[in-house]
Amino acid sequence: MPRNSSRDQELSFLSKAADALVRGDGHFREILEIVPTALYATDPIGQLIFYNDAAAAHWGLRPALGDPRWYESWKLYLPDGTPLPHDRAPLAHDLMDGQIIRTEAVTERPDGSRVPFLASGLSVRDASGKLLGAANLLTDITDYKLAEQQEQRLAAILNEMRHRIRNTLAIVQAIALRTLRSSSEDERTAFTARLQALAGIHELLTLESWNRASLRAVVNSVIEPFQEDNSQQFLITGPDNVWLAANKALPLAMALHELATNAVKFGALSSPTGRVRIDWSRIQGNPSDRVSLFWRESGGPLVQAPEHQGFGTLLIERALQPELASAKIEFKPKGILCTLDISL
Repeated sequence: MPRNSSRDQELSFLSKAADALVRGDGHFREILEIVPTALYATDPIGQLIFYNDAAAAHWGLRPALGDPRWYESWKLYLPDGTPLPHDRAPLAHDLMDGQIIRTEAVTERPDGSRVPFLASGLSVRDASGKLLGAANLLTDITDYKLAEQQEQRLAAILNEMRHRIRNTLAIVQAIALRTLRSSSEDERTAFTARLQALAGIHELLTLESWNRASLRAVVNSVIEPFQEDNSQQFLITGPDNVWLAANKALPLAMALHELATNAVKFGALSSPTGRVRIDWSRIQGNPSDRVSLFWRESGGPLVQAPEHQGFGTLLIERALQPELASAKIEFKPKGILCTLDISL
């Protein structure tokens, strides 16, 4: 389908073509014969006075010029499949209205094949307003329609996948909670929260056809549950035009979730004076572009490096690092600093 940016050029061409054909400009007519887009013209009563090879290919036949019933060899339909009478066809409106008309319809050729098209029609009048004829440009939009159908099928598949992921995570949660009955309430709550963070990022990726997610959207999705009681304690800065592939967005979300959970229990978010700053920036270089994301805590309790690595640290620095370029947690006295480098 023609894009909006080219619409003015298309309509300018149609205006010149219609005027030349109706007024009998032989030179321009020869040029229009070889134009690859279907084009035809009629006199004031709708009799065919010109069509090019592309129009004949569109119709699937070559009607006789001057035949008053030239259009009855094929059928027309609206995009939804409803039959479109020829007296309501685009050219009929062109002859009646005297203005540029854009209509989407479908041609059924004599052999039964169908071609979706976009018609751009225009009538021509003399200085007194007398109707001289009309011309119509038929743009084949088969490829556009196929792409549209594929997009709709993909949306249906993604929607089904989203429901299946939800159901799978719900089953995993039910099994895990039953298995962890002997564990503490904190351990069960932590496990459930991790599953919910994973479910949230899956929802986010579904919106982008599971291809990518914006870094800002990933950050906002993860910290949203932690902002209910700490909304003034977060400062988030960074460019919006940073997109992550699915295999980068998932580990980043899990890393941020672990950092936020730790901050609520032991770090900056455990104190009303604590602050968490999340910022990122792009790093240009070889072998590919990267983005560095920093999680900085301040204003919370004095931080001491743990004697043993906890689950969150192990998850970030070891389990998730293969998918990220690098991950490092520093237990600075004034607050935790985590640096995550991500290949784009």
